[in-house]
Amino acid sequence: MRIVIADDGIPFDGDSFGKGPLGGAESCVVWLAEAMAAQGHEVICLTRCQQTVLRAGVRWVPLYDAPAWTSTAVDLFIANRGNKVLDLAAQWAAPIRRLVFWIHNPARYLMKRRYLWRIWRQKPILVFLSQAHARTYPGWAPGRRAVIPHGVSPLFSPQRHTTPPPPRAAYLSNPHRGLGLLLDLWEKRILPRLPQAELHLFTGSAIMARSEADLPETAALLTRAGHMPGVTLHGAVPREQLADRLNGMRAFCYPAVVEESFCLAAAETQALGLPGVVTALGALPERVINGSTGFVTPDNDWNAFAEALLAVLEKDVLWSRLHQATCDGPVRRWADVAHDFIRLAD
Repeated sequence: MRIVIADDGIPFDGDSFGKGPLGGAESCVVWLAEAMAAQGHEVICLTRCQQTVLRAGVRWVPLYDAPAWTSTAVDLFIANRGNKVLDLAAQWAAPIRRLVFWIHNPARYLMKRRYLWRIWRQKPILVFLSQAHARTYPGWAPGRRAVIPHGVSPLFSPQRHTTPPPPRAAYLSNPHRGLGLLLDLWEKRILPRLPQAELHLFTGSAIMARSEADLPETAALLTRAGHMPGVTLHGAVPREQLADRLNGMRAFCYPAVVEESFCLAAAETQALGLPGVVTALGALPERVINGSTGFVTPDNDWNAFAEALLAVLEKDVLWSRLHQATCDGPVRRWADVAHDFIRLAD
């Protein structure tokens, strides 16, 4: 089967992992493409990369070279995120057997004429990342729908501990997604009860859009984090190193203030066996099983969030039970995701 994945966001290709941190949506394109190639399919990725690259069986081609490929028949064309790649699919001269529009953010942004017209005219299958994500697209809007959750890289596999680690919590998101709130809770609620607790922040401008990274608020948040007692700011860490850095942590904590369509950080830390403390917002209740692999606290109930995090950090018997259940849980891999996408072309 010949598959094209097209993305018109930031420049990246299959070698980008080795050059530094890579955003979640871009990482998912790499993982999906390589999983499809590993299953014997011909995969062409059209992105804003600078030159043609062949890696792990995937051909990465600069988006400006796309017209040279439009005479090639395609079994599955995956338009990633943007309306411009839907336009590219519309201009494809050769037949496209199945068109897919892979959506990563809450789908309310599609409620614009330029998107709805394209979806109505081109009739792609809209792929959502979770049941919560699918609910952000109204039932009256055009398009066939499918839910295909992300997978997790083999880098993230259960790391079982026979004794509970020290009270160390990890945060792995964009600093504008609840970090300020977490620092407030850490300073006012966690450290007064548990002075030896450590908060490890794996975040920074490298995983942010330039427009966000350059904001004064971003610098202020990261400066505050870097000077707080009990807080270690690691910056944005490449995924090849992240799993090792997370080994020895006791909890993943994420006081979400935005609706997550999937939350790759929650999936990866759960795959490691790291209990999570999250809020019941967006897809997070689909990632963490409340009372089994962590705690899902009510949205905006920060007292409940702080108490749940303290319980995971303090109570060894509770932590061991949560850790065991998290390690024993099923882990979805990118081969599973590739299989689900391939079925759409049948």
